[in-house]
Amino acid sequence: MNLTNFTGRIKEDSLEYAEITKYIPDKRILRVLFENKIFQLREIQKKVIQKGSFFQKSFLVCAPSGSGKTLIGEVCAINNVFQQFGKSIYLVPFKALATEKYFHFKKSYARYDLKVELSIGDYDVDDAKLEKTDIIVTTYEKMDSLIRNFYDKEWIYEISTIIIDEIHIIGESDRGPRLESLIVRLNEFLHNPHIILNDPCFLK
Repeated sequence: MNLTNFTGRIKEDSLEYAEITKYIPDKRILRVLFENKIFQLREIQKKVIQKGSFFQKSFLVCAPSGSGKTLIGEVCAINNVFQQFGKSIYLVPFKALATEKYFHFKKSYARYDLKVELSIGDYDVDDAKLEKTDIIVTTYEKMDSLIRNFYDKEWIYEISTIIIDEIHIIGESDRGPRLESLIVRLNEFLHNPHIILNDPCFLK
């Protein structure tokens, strides 16, 4: 991706005093957040950043819906691309959710020259296109299928950050074992990639 002049015209003085810059110094990410009307971080987002989310450390984010954990995964995916570490994969359990996330990424981030693609069962994408993609949104099962046939997919080796949404599904009897196997194989195949697990934590 082309990052030339990406930082644009951001006023240095306004950034210097913004509380958010204490946690996110990268002006490219700040611009993305500001233009998407995000000017403050929630407590869980601050904690995750302090724990090393921008330094390729894997972690589990356990928080209820609406707490801000989704943005954590998105920012990690974007940061991964900006730092040129490699591709980011956003995994979700359902095709409808994958489609929703895809259009969200396209609407929010495509204008920053981030190339986003959707790959699901009934919407396949050529490997030549995925080779040039920065962020791929797909389902657990589709990703499982892709890495089982990796021999002709050089782009898979470029994956360095993986966000797995709704990780609580790993506890389900029908889909859980396959998801667990997928995580183990991704970890081994990609030699310990940056993995973010999002869990809604349904606690009484």
